[in-house]
Amino acid sequence: MNRSIQIVFLVLSIGFFVSAAQADEWQYTFAPYLYGAGMDGRVGIAGREVEAEASFSDVLSNLEFGFMAHFEAANEKWIIISDLGYVGLGVATTVPAADLDVNQWVVEGGVGRRINENFEVLFGGRYFRLDEEIRFKGPLGINVQGDQNWFDPFIGARGKIHFSENAALMLRGDIGGFGVGSDFAWTITPSFLYSINEKYSLAFFYKVQSVDREDDDNGFVFDVISSGPGFGMAMHF
Repeated sequence: MNRSIQIVFLVLSIGFFVSAAQADEWQYTFAPYLYGAGMDGRVGIAGREVEAEASFSDVLSNLEFGFMAHFEAANEKWIIISDLGYVGLGVATTVPAADLDVNQWVVEGGVGRRINENFEVLFGGRYFRLDEEIRFKGPLGINVQGDQNWFDPFIGARGKIHFSENAALMLRGDIGGFGVGSDFAWTITPSFLYSINEKYSLAFFYKVQSVDREDDDNGFVFDVISSGPGFGMAMHF
């Protein structure tokens, strides 16, 4: 079942990219951004599980390193999107008492089809790479560590409402996983966009992402909702 879904996804992706490449008058956007998220959920390695709960302030105080960037190419009909994010976090858990270290890569790619000037449908995938370590406190002092990587297809949409020539509100949402990688995943991101001029614009957003993946073969659990504000500056060319 998973193999069939992956094959269908690959075939459709190739078709989308070939069709998009035939169009002209492309415009490009590159946007580095900062995103600070709290997380709430369950994380497990080798059958040992902890409750992961960190507020936005906790994430900022424990952030080891983070890099995020978005690239987009668009014309009148098609959009090609890509997104790269890396973050290293350290979180103290209480149920049970432990220190949790998470290094997370998320790479996103996809295509979109413009329905009209203000609405687009999206189709793509995300690659997740997680390296985790749990150091349990107490007399035993057990340390467990592991890594997982997987791919989630997604479908979604993006809509925009203009308040003026320079300001707009955009809402993006998608669902994915479908048992291919995650059992189920979803993301919703409202954003406020402000255009400084033709070459530069600002984006203020709030992102909520849920990922539920469990691998019974090695006792891996990542059932986490992350949410928090972000800010980016886009360059258009």
